[in-house]
Amino acid sequence: MTTDPPVADDRDVPHAVERDPEVLFAPPRVERFARADGCVLLRSPDPLGASTRCVGEWLEGWAVRAPERAFLAERDPAGGWRTVTYADALARVRALGTWLLERGLGPERPLAILSDNGVDHALLSLAAMHVGVPVASVSVAYSLMSADHAKLRAIVSALTPGALFVSAAAPFTAALRAIAPLHDATVGAGDPAGGPEGVVPRARLQERTDEAVVARAFAAVGPDTVAKVLFPSGSTGTPKGVVNTQRLLCSNQQAQAQVWPFLERPPPLI
Repeated sequence: MTTDPPVADDRDVPHAVERDPEVLFAPPRVERFARADGCVLLRSPDPLGASTRCVGEWLEGWAVRAPERAFLAERDPAGGWRTVTYADALARVRALGTWLLERGLGPERPLAILSDNGVDHALLSLAAMHVGVPVASVSVAYSLMSADHAKLRAIVSALTPGALFVSAAAPFTAALRAIAPLHDATVGAGDPAGGPEGVVPRARLQERTDEAVVARAFAAVGPDTVAKVLFPSGSTGTPKGVVNTQRLLCSNQQAQAQVWPFLERPPPLI
């Protein structure tokens, strides 16, 4: 028998889109254009609303507006819930951002995360984007289901990461050894036990915060700052990185809110 994750309340939620939250889709408005070559183009006449400067503005805002609201949750080893509030998430993001900057990460030395989704994965991704460090989430299959780690090695060679992170070092030992000659990155792990020598435990990644350094880095992040580098499946060859800017991520969320207005009603719990 399992318990449900914590339920976020719906107080203090903005209602920028004044539509019925029970309706899945916004009322369709479509313009049709027929081109001379026979193609028919369909588009919405509704302009895209203004979006935030960067992803970090959402976290900064909700940490003030609803600091004790649950934001992230996952099962712990005992079967209960490990929960992170908005205020706690922001504090950890600033600490992790300090660690990333102190190790010289930036546009040319991104963060690579090799393990599956989880609270640590989310916090590190948010921390990197908060301070202008691109983050690449690499398919776990390239580490755990490959005999030669060829795709993983190609990705690491292309990225030149300044830091790598895995949820637990032991299962990734073979992968980490396979890519060791290709980078000079610091390797961190949620659980370093059984991994290669030198893996940094999670607690050390967030043991101190330099508020001023993080604030300056956050202020310098703009819409054209690279937020993520996404690698597709590579089913037809070596995976190639696709650059995602802060503008792309933020405008995408704005578009979803306009198409699915119910998203602006319930507070998200991930």
